[in-house]
Formats: sequence, C-alpha cells, structure tokens
Amino acid sequence: VENLVSEGVAGIVMTPIDDTVLKRPLAAAMQKGIPVVIMDSPLKGEPGKDFVSTVSTNNYRGGEMAGEQLGKLLDGKGKVVLFRFKQGSASASQREAGFLEAIKKFPDIQVILDNRYSGTTAREAQSTALKMLAKLKEADGIFCSTEPSTFGMLAALKRNNLAGSKKLVGFDASQGLMEGLKQGEIQALVAQYPKKMGHEAVKALVAKMK
Repeated sequence: VENLVSEGVAGIVMTPIDDTVLKRPLAAAMQKGIPVVIMDSPLKGEPGKDFVSTVSTNNYRGGEMAGEQLGKLLDGKGKVVLFRFKQGSASASQREAGFLEAIKKFPDIQVILDNRYSGTTAREAQSTALKMLAKLKEADGIFCSTEPSTFGMLAALKRNNLAGSKKLVGFDASQGLMEGLKQGEIQALVAQYPKKMGHEAVKALVAKMK
C-alpha cells in the first residue's frame, strides 16, 4: 500500500485481511488525496476520514444464517464445532459471532470447540483440522466461516472417511464447494455476491474520484 501511495495511483480498492494493520497506510493515502474504498472485509476506522466507504456482505447476518441452518440440520440437538478463520479478520469474526448467537437459540446444541483458527489457506486449514480429529469425531455439526477453512475441513474429513457423516456448513459458493454440496459432503453454504461487491466498490471509487 505504501508503494502504491508513493507511485501516486489515482485510487485504491482494498480487501484487508486484517482490520487494524492497514489502517495507518490507507489513512495516509486518503490524506494525500488518494481515495480508498474497502471491499468485503471491514477496516476499523472512520468512513470519510480513514476510507471513503465499505462495500460488503452483512457478515454477522451470514453467520446467523449458518447457525440457524446447522441447528435445523441437527434437529436442534447435538455437538458442534466452530472452525474460525484468522484473528484480525473482521468479516470472519462477524460471521463467527453471528453463528454463536444463532446457536444459542438451540438449548440442546453444545459448542464443544470454538477456539481453533484455520489460517489463510486451505492447506493450513486442513493441517489444523487434522489436529482437531478427536473433537471432529465427537461432533455432529461443523461451521467454517470462510472458503479456505471450508475446503480444508472438507479435505480433512474426506481423509478420515468422515465426509457426509458430519453436518458441514461453510461460507462462499465457489465451484469446488458447490461440488461438495452436490456430493452430500457439505450440507449448506452461505453464498455471497463477490462480483457485485467488486463492481459496486469500483463504482464508489470512480464516483469519489469524479
């Protein structure tokens, strides 16, 4: 981001993987007259000052939808695991908070694990999931808050012949995850509209530049 600012770009659309670290360099861009639009994952700061605006999914509601659906899939009873994404990721954190709030509506569902982070890639997620195997075998349902964590969890379940026997709810609707849904290895996906997010973010940036 600092390089982009020094190069004097006309505007920046950014999807921050951390909601704090990039606040300073992006605010510096704004101060130099380079408009910044945040897309997908929110950034801590003040709209109009630290960035122009944010274009994103209502991630908290997305997490609630996942929790409500997993509760229905389990007929309101059982044990579940929340597979978190990465500390500092605002979008994933909001989904995870929404999920936990929705699961509270099912008094006979117990969250047996909610403090494991998948990391940013499917490979990291698979490695972490394999270390959780004892809890996964005990669980009836699993929620993964991002596409990489869902992919990684699915791979770990497949490797241990658990795919399909656990109610797996994931986030995003990429081709690979849709295939898992068709095969019955994933029971539900919360879908976003990433193309629309990108389109609206660029429109907002150009409007500000004009």
